[in-house]
Amino acid sequence: HVVTRLDRDTSGLMLFAKHGFAHAKLDQSLQQKQFVKKYQALVAGDVAGLHQHAHISLPIGRDLSSLLKRQVIETGQKAETEYWLKKRNQRCGLVDIQLHTGRTHQIRVHFSAIGCPLLGDDLYEGAMDQGIERQALHCYFLSFPHPFSEQRLSFELPLAADMEKVAETI
Repeated sequence: HVVTRLDRDTSGLMLFAKHGFAHAKLDQSLQQKQFVKKYQALVAGDVAGLHQHAHISLPIGRDLSSLLKRQVIETGQKAETEYWLKKRNQRCGLVDIQLHTGRTHQIRVHFSAIGCPLLGDDLYEGAMDQGIERQALHCYFLSFPHPFSEQRLSFELPLAADMEKVAETI
């Protein structure tokens, strides 16, 4: 049973429950916002305009021109993304991200909307010439209460190899 999912071509941690009862308990914890998921992304575009730490609060809804694509739209659902700039050069930047809501393509839409689309993200106009052939997004941290013991469990995963290769040049 899938508890946390990732967009196609996003690397990193996912959580699966072994059976339906565990899934129900984990889903309850998820709804109560007891999960912490953190991501890292490589972004391009107006990286000089990125703050060291910021919140992006822009509503997200369907883009009616596409079956997959989402967009920032006034009538969309509330979406909040928090980020910390880890490093940058003239071409791109590495950011740590924590979601405070869970909208489809939220990170990808928000960073595109502020002029810094993810490297390799052709759906949201990300640069395709930096050696990344997928959206440069990686779920590196996941923390949640165990469904039965309620002990907090935390997991970390190093940056995916393709992203690490680019990050080393920043």
